[in-house]
Amino acid sequence: MINVALVHEGKAYLPEIAAYEKYLNKHPQFKAEVVSEVKPGMDYDIVWKVMGFDPVKTKGAVLIHEYNTLTVGKNRAIKDVVKKLFNTKPNGRVYQSEFMKDFYNFKDKAPFIFREQGIDQSYFNVVSEKIYDFVYIGSMDESRQLDAMFEFFSKTPKWTLLLIGTPNEKLKAQYSSCENIIYTGRLEQSEIPAYASKARYGLNYVPDIYPFNEQISTKLLEYCALNLKIVTLPGRWVNNFESSSQAKFFKVKKNLSNLTAENLNQFDFITPDVRNLEWNKLLENSGLIPFLLDLSNNKAEQ
Repeated sequence: MINVALVHEGKAYLPEIAAYEKYLNKHPQFKAEVVSEVKPGMDYDIVWKVMGFDPVKTKGAVLIHEYNTLTVGKNRAIKDVVKKLFNTKPNGRVYQSEFMKDFYNFKDKAPFIFREQGIDQSYFNVVSEKIYDFVYIGSMDESRQLDAMFEFFSKTPKWTLLLIGTPNEKLKAQYSSCENIIYTGRLEQSEIPAYASKARYGLNYVPDIYPFNEQISTKLLEYCALNLKIVTLPGRWVNNFESSSQAKFFKVKKNLSNLTAENLNQFDFITPDVRNLEWNKLLENSGLIPFLLDLSNNKAEQ
């Protein structure tokens, strides 16, 4: 039995961690569990970390570093350089995309696989009464530049906006009198589909700036799985995904000035089928199990 520690500090959603745990525990050779940290004396064969800064290698275990997003906020460039130059060399790496691999461009030849962003099975085939107009899932920190979004809905009381995630306390206080802006707070992953599916439109308000516009938008994929109509800011990844999936998303301006009932009613929305990104299918296609077995066997032979 190969014991796997999936490290999740609890600072971000990271739905992939739960997906790995479920997937690996279905396999007879693996036993996986989610831990907040790996302490001395804990006996694991594989330690999996989403990066992050990790300068000290866990003794005795196969170490996997996963790179799924770039750093945002203040000093992001410096932090990414630190990740590249000072993280310990792992036994293997997992990248969310070619873009992520090319960005870090590690020269140490550690084996790697690609793992696209997946969607939990619970997001598919959810049928709910529509009681909200728009839903926004995910981070609301200052780097997301949500001021214009809040301002727009504060002046458009006819439309409701459901916010799922940890609220931006500054904006929440500023717009506390707006009854059409509803907060759920942070939810368990299993609870999100039931709430989000009650909206008509999925709002993918992600700044069209680097690095956001280069990275996969998890919320947009989840909106697609829920078969919501997609309203989004433009961006390189969004535009490429829309084209490759033959979808049609309504593109809003940053101040949402073109978000009107008339424009929405006249737009020919097409929400793509994303069942190929369901986690079990995606992880099977990624070659994850052979990758982990190879790393474990190589470690045993050393």
